[in-house]
Amino acid sequence: MTIYYIVAAGTAGTTDPGNVNGYPQIAAGTVFTAQDGDVFIVDNAFNASTAIRTAPGSTASVEVRFTQDITGLTVPNQGAISFLTGVTATVNIDAGVHAAPVQLLASTSDGITVNAGDGSSVGQILGSPDTDVVNGGNGVTFNGIVMNDSTVATVTVGNDATFNTQFTMAASFTTMTVTAGDNAVFNSSIVMAGSGVAADLNSMSFTAGSDATITGAVAMESTYSVQKFAVGDNASVGAHIDLHSVYSDNTILIGANSDVGTTIFMNSSYSDNDLSIGDNTVVGGLGAGSIIMASSYSDNCLAIGNAVTVKGDINLGSNFSDQLVRAGNDLRVNASVVLGGTNDENGVVIGDGMYVGGNFVGSANLATGEYIKIGDNWFVVGNIAMNGGSDNLILGQPAPQQTAIIADGLGGNGLSVEAPAGQEAAFGAAATAAKWSQNADGTWSPTGTNQYFAFNGVSYQFFYFDKAADPNAAPDFTQCEIFVMPDGVVNGTAASNVMNPGFTDAQGDQIDGSDGLNDSIRGEAGNDSISAGAGNDTVDAGADNDTVLGGDGNDRLLGGTGSDSLSGGAGADTLDGGDQSAMLAGDAGNDALIGGAGNDTLIGGDGND
Repeated sequence: MTIYYIVAAGTAGTTDPGNVNGYPQIAAGTVFTAQDGDVFIVDNAFNASTAIRTAPGSTASVEVRFTQDITGLTVPNQGAISFLTGVTATVNIDAGVHAAPVQLLASTSDGITVNAGDGSSVGQILGSPDTDVVNGGNGVTFNGIVMNDSTVATVTVGNDATFNTQFTMAASFTTMTVTAGDNAVFNSSIVMAGSGVAADLNSMSFTAGSDATITGAVAMESTYSVQKFAVGDNASVGAHIDLHSVYSDNTILIGANSDVGTTIFMNSSYSDNDLSIGDNTVVGGLGAGSIIMASSYSDNCLAIGNAVTVKGDINLGSNFSDQLVRAGNDLRVNASVVLGGTNDENGVVIGDGMYVGGNFVGSANLATGEYIKIGDNWFVVGNIAMNGGSDNLILGQPAPQQTAIIADGLGGNGLSVEAPAGQEAAFGAAATAAKWSQNADGTWSPTGTNQYFAFNGVSYQFFYFDKAADPNAAPDFTQCEIFVMPDGVVNGTAASNVMNPGFTDAQGDQIDGSDGLNDSIRGEAGNDSISAGAGNDTVDAGADNDTVLGGDGNDRLLGGTGSDSLSGGAGADTLDGGDQSAMLAGDAGNDALIGGAGNDTLIGGDGND
């Protein structure tokens, strides 16, 4: 193993003040044959593209170090270091070092790993046909990521990262993973593509924290793949998001207060498609944009938060699919809501204050039915058309400006409608005159087809609805992960978890979260470390050997099975060691310690125990 110093072209052999250790010098602009373990330190005056190779038929792992700002080149990606066949490269860029003028080209190598310290800048990285890894600290600037043939491609960066010029990953039978912290800026489009087969799925994942900015579009395309695009709150996408892949598992998660420039496409047939949009998000921030999930023979799940605006349509124009939609309050759709093509089974629940500027159209599902429930203060400018099948429509109180309600179908449909607010008695009289009947919950329903009536300037025309809606036909939202709601219990997993305050489980339950400090926590299996934090908590450590700290408050700690260590912390706590040997420490407060089965150690601590 030899340490070399790469200096400016034409200066090799001269004294360089940066080469304080007297390393042998290599002139930039040459092709150098490396041995396994060689290290190359890049001088600040580096000014010409350089290549590192191995002897024919051999391999070598080499390291390249950037320890000082590059001044011999002046603009990003002006020069390059190329790693040729047989070379596996690790490139380390010290914190704060400006290395942007030097591209790192590994397209024919055996793999590249780039480690960029906080505040550094990096030239374009061109990946290999093997394993490629990019690690960046906080505040790192990248000037291009291109990984087109990688077997495994991983990009992991901290907060405040910036990606310039392009971000492209395209490879089949591969795993591509991008993880960025908060405030990431991508001054380009995000392109990820590749395919697998049924027995060897492709995998593509892009995750960014809060306040992410993508100035271009997002395009993720594959076949036989598991794909995920997720951004946190306050995200901005400059153009469209297009995630489509047949025979795949596809997920888009967009946080609250976000903005998508144009349309979200999720046209992926024969797939499981999940799309979640957070509160106060705008789809079509540039002026027009829709949500389009035209995915036939699929399971399509759409979760929409409160106060979401869609500047165009919501179009689930799929065929032969099961579709679930749940939206919060104050959904605004400037155009139409189209829930399906032919023979879809739809379950839709929308909160109060829905506005639809066009029509609300169901599926022509002759063999099955759909369930649609809309809350109070809704307003549909056009018509409500169910189109066919044994459907159930539940409508809350209409908005005062609502002028016409026309719901069509092909018979056997159930309907339940709330009277306008403050006009219940008068509405009831008009409905009764039209032979409608009032239900036990106060809503009104027709008793036969074509029982038309008008009330207070509103036309109620439900031609093919002849009975009350069946509340038991409500959809089962638990079959889609994006609909899973907090259940009040913070659950661990079967793995060994570290569960401290702030830990959030798959259902959204959090230790010391916004729902209060008195938590119920279950460690489940695995050797868990649990800190319950503030409040009066109940902790069941579950199976295996766990460590539990109750923290402040009057806590109840149960060790469960396994050799556990329980510490009550402050407050009057109850500790039960459970099965097997346990160590129980009451700490401060008047505590109750129960050893249970096994050889236990009980330490009362301060207070009357």
